[in-house]
Amino acid sequence: MPPSVTFLSAPRVGQAPRLVSRARKTAERRQADQALRRSEALKASILASLACGIVAADPQGVITACNPCAEAILGYRADELIGKLTPVIFRDSGDPAGPNDRPSQPPHRTGDAGLDAQLARAGSGSTAGERDTTCLRKDGQQIAVRLATIPMHDPDGLVSGYVHTLVDITRHKEAEDGIQRLVHADPLTGLANRILLDARVRQDLSRAHRAREPLALIFLDVDRFKNVNDTLGHRIGDELLIQVAARLDSIVRDEDTLCRLGGDEFVLVLPNTDADGAANVAEKLLKITAPSYRLEQHVLTCTVSAGIAMYPTDGDSVASLSTSADAAMYRAKARGGNAYSFFTAEMQERLARTRQIRNELRRAIANGELHLQYQPRFAMAARRPVGAEALLRWQHRQLGMVSPLEFVPIAEGSGLSLALGEWVLRTAIRHMRGWQNRSLPPMRVAVNLSAAQFRQTNLSERVARILDEEGLPPPFLELELTENLVMDNPLAAIATVNKLRTLGVGVSLDNFGTGRSSMSDLRRLRVDRLKIDRSLVTGLPTDPDAAAIVAATLSLAHDLGLPTVAGGVESAAQMAFLRARGCDEAQGNLLGPPVVAEQFAAGTRQSTTWLSVGKNRRANPGSPTDQFARGCHEPPWALE
Repeated sequence: MPPSVTFLSAPRVGQAPRLVSRARKTAERRQADQALRRSEALKASILASLACGIVAADPQGVITACNPCAEAILGYRADELIGKLTPVIFRDSGDPAGPNDRPSQPPHRTGDAGLDAQLARAGSGSTAGERDTTCLRKDGQQIAVRLATIPMHDPDGLVSGYVHTLVDITRHKEAEDGIQRLVHADPLTGLANRILLDARVRQDLSRAHRAREPLALIFLDVDRFKNVNDTLGHRIGDELLIQVAARLDSIVRDEDTLCRLGGDEFVLVLPNTDADGAANVAEKLLKITAPSYRLEQHVLTCTVSAGIAMYPTDGDSVASLSTSADAAMYRAKARGGNAYSFFTAEMQERLARTRQIRNELRRAIANGELHLQYQPRFAMAARRPVGAEALLRWQHRQLGMVSPLEFVPIAEGSGLSLALGEWVLRTAIRHMRGWQNRSLPPMRVAVNLSAAQFRQTNLSERVARILDEEGLPPPFLELELTENLVMDNPLAAIATVNKLRTLGVGVSLDNFGTGRSSMSDLRRLRVDRLKIDRSLVTGLPTDPDAAAIVAATLSLAHDLGLPTVAGGVESAAQMAFLRARGCDEAQGNLLGPPVVAEQFAAGTRQSTTWLSVGKNRRANPGSPTDQFARGCHEPPWALE
């Protein structure tokens, strides 16, 4: 068959340009589609490479797109998110959320779509509104994110949707929280510390002042906590504090502030609480802390004492309220512990007196109001003065004679004891050197050391410097340490005593028989003499307990080869008891009251033996020698 031939008709006039235009448009559409695909691919590549999550939503908050980083942050696949509402995953940081909020199925297209508008409201135009909020992952984990929302607009300026960028800041927030805990929380118990307490109480006081509301501050202290540390160790003591703190914390309100100040001291601040409410809380605190505590293999009973101060009657600041509540707490302890006490007007007067003493004491040395008196110490066998104890006295120009029982504790509590102690030490050494220059019989003078002085690491160097500057040989100085002070840290005490003895200074243990020392402690301590506490001597010879303790102490000292001194001897019966049991030396008003340095020097020069002092007292009762025998109707040895 011959091949077929098709003949095309020639285009009509004007048809050719239309064909060319159609071909061009097809080519342009193809190019535009390719450009669009390239653009979409570029945007997808950019979105995929971003280190932050991207979530796009329409004006109603329905998710229309997200990038892989958003999938990783939220734990959902893109197809599980697209078509769902943003409020399901974006939560305000104040809203509670957690594993219990985990949806049983992927989020559905229901709910409030207002969160996008709320977030976008922070910005205007194309500016992002940024905030820290929380997201709920698919696995139920709540995470912290930094969320920025940008509203998108159509050509008419209407909102066409939102673009959310999110960055996971969970670790950053955890680090911030950790820093805040370190700054504001007690590391042992997790309670608020003093810094956070001060900040919160200032806010509470400001609110109480504006609203004319009451406020209570309760100061708590664990009764006899030191015994736990001393007998069971600090590890058990710390565990006890943790358990006490947990019990206290279990009954406080959200608006209350419970703080551990340090050691076994706690403070509870109760906003908008009157006296009746504070008393009710205090009773709950005592009740909840009273049941026994199980600490490893130990079962302990522990109680607390509480002092209550009320705003504004007892103070208008953290410091004043704490001071008042602390004073009230000590009143509760004086009642035996496991009690609470309100701050009273009597305590207010005592605090005012304490503040006055503290302020005046700072000026007392410069004003020449302080002086030393010396009470002689007599050897029982030789019947003559062999030493003395330097006693600090304060004659105030307005207050009169202020007892050391009052001002010494105030000095120790206000940081004045170091300066005061050094003044006493230097003045006593200067007096001794002056007596030697006047050829008085040589004798050793005892000076009491405060706790702050004894804890100085360079104590021996300080003593050596003062002795050298004043020109006194070390053997004429004796330093007195209390038994409880030494037992607070026996190893450190032993090291300090050894340094002082190497220097040549004598060391005596004061208040012996009232503390916790043992024979092994005394062997290692290497003191020069023991001084029996006056509280024990007072009970002699009629109190059988005091008599037994004193007799045992004298026997122990003799076994260790230590000389003994009895303080506070006031009667011939006490003297006879001590002498019969081998006490070496005695001190007290029976033998001679404390006198100023010049009277002591005159009495020492004129009396060679105690017997002669006793005889001369009747002949010349006004003489300086009589100062040694004042208060004694008859010398004890004259009765033999």
